[in-house]
Amino acid sequence: MLAGHEPYPAWVIRQPLTIVRANTGAEALFPGLTRLTPGQLIDLWYGPGPFRDQVVNWAEVVQAGLAALCHTAADTGDTEVISLLGRAEAHLRDRPAGLEMPAGSSPVACPVFDLSGQVVRTISTVMRFDAAIEVTTSQLRIELMFPADDAAEAYFQARQPT
Repeated sequence: MLAGHEPYPAWVIRQPLTIVRANTGAEALFPGLTRLTPGQLIDLWYGPGPFRDQVVNWAEVVQAGLAALCHTAADTGDTEVISLLGRAEAHLRDRPAGLEMPAGSSPVACPVFDLSGQVVRTISTVMRFDAAIEVTTSQLRIELMFPADDAAEAYFQARQPT
């Protein structure tokens, strides 16, 4: 699945927010993401730093992520997920003045990146294995990112390994 999605980014994620594997498109966009702990991922996505700086619509993107964390925490009662949710919420309390969070959340996340002055619009989706026969598989999801316009398509195609 990951190889077939090239050159667009894709990740296999196991609850609670552990990136098991990423394709080369994902590694090119976010190098080293697979080596981070769940807490480090929360800090990267919700805290100050390069992710916040690169994502033009950061507030919308993290709102969608926060909604997903809330849903998972409520569904599972998993103490680690609840802890990660608290960590994300703490980052959001400390966000810069004037950076307002959207009131609701969308079922689709459409991150817009500013990558060295180039705007890259994407659509992000999640594939789940809720009816999987094996419990381990039901704890996995695959996050897929697609280009949202011709400029994003060209950006990802230009970075495809030869």
